[in-house]
Amino acid sequence: MYVDLVHGMGEEVDVKQRIDLASKYLEEGMKLADKDPIQASGKLYKVAEEAVKVLAVRFGMEDILKVVGGKGGWTVIELEKAVSRISKKLGGWFKYFRGILHGFYMYGGYFPLNL
Repeated sequence: MYVDLVHGMGEEVDVKQRIDLASKYLEEGMKLADKDPIQASGKLYKVAEEAVKVLAVRFGMEDILKVVGGKGGWTVIELEKAVSRISKKLGGWFKYFRGILHGFYMYGGYFPLNL
């Protein structure tokens, strides 16, 4: 299993922990979808964000990870750079994450669940 350390959330977190965290956010987001769509969208955004971080490690994006480590966390700039590179490897469908990231930052964390 590929395990590496990723900087973020104020501490180093390994890939397995990020995957577990994404699973937790997914479960919470799905439970909230009908009751509180704004909270659900925030949780589901975090799933997408964690997926990008894990794939950045998996695809060895050391330059991005170095910047993240230097800043002490991820910003939308690093996330978008990672999404762009991941999209080239996995195909255009992955750019959907860019839309999620853009929507989250541009519209204060709210975007409709039925994108």
